Amino acid sequence: MNSLVTFLLLVVILLILLYAKYRQKIRFWKRHGVESISLLELYKRSKKKPWGINLNKFYQQMYAEKKPFKVIELLFESLLLVQDLEAIKDIMITNFESFPDRGLYVNHREALSANVSRLDYDMWKPLRMKMSPTFSPAKLRHMFPNLLGVAKQLVAVLGEQCDDGQGGAVQMFDLCARFTTDIIGNVAFGIECNSLREPNTEFRVQGNRAFYQTLNPLWDMIGAKFPKLMALFNVHVFSREANEFFKKVFRDTMEHRQKNNIRRNDFMDLLLELQKDWF
Repeated sequence: MNSLVTFLLLVVILLILLYAKYRQKIRFWKRHGVESISLLELYKRSKKKPWGINLNKFYQQMYAEKKPFKVIELLFESLLLVQDLEAIKDIMITNFESFPDRGLYVNHREALSANVSRLDYDMWKPLRMKMSPTFSPAKLRHMFPNLLGVAKQLVAVLGEQCDDGQGGAVQMFDLCARFTTDIIGNVAFGIECNSLREPNTEFRVQGNRAFYQTLNPLWDMIGAKFPKLMALFNVHVFSREANEFFKKVFRDTMEHRQKNNIRRNDFMDLLLELQKDWF
């Protein structure tokens, strides 16, 4: 009985300390005139929509309110949202060495999670040094015909939907999402997804699954603070089904290109060049 009381007392003390630390951080930003977004508000929003969409709404709200900064207070970290152009230049260019990490959890056994946009600085920097010459403006220019082909399909589909007798109403969000899917499929994987005309193609379905079925942002931040613990339990950021699908598509496409000596002047060609030169 005494052990249980002691344990509960320790838990209560820990919660009080965490709350005190949380309040201290809020007061710090308040003293500097930076508005805080509460943990509760973030949690409510994250239950309804993906983290990326919520973050975009925060930025839109900041823009409308002409706020240069806002801060999201988590239990272990503070996330500073920056809209001031000079501050962004300072962070991304002048003082980048002081702000190198993304603050996101990475599962290195998960293909979609271990990508350049989420990697820690120590892994990101050498990879960037290897990849930068591969993505020179001259090489990227060769991708334009592929982009143009998908753009022409978008114009055609948009014209058809405007003329279908429904008053010209077009679901632009969905249409642009399908356009983006076709661009990624064409340029990155060398695949004609055709989701502009067939919204329920497998590539589109799995892309939606990868985008919407993600780790809750609060767990994402906890994972960034305790990555070894999360890795021990092999916690995934993205849907396992989507991970397996894109791994298979990528592997099959790469093997097919190498076996048949195919070139399409796209992202996959650049990766094959990178593999040949560095690995």
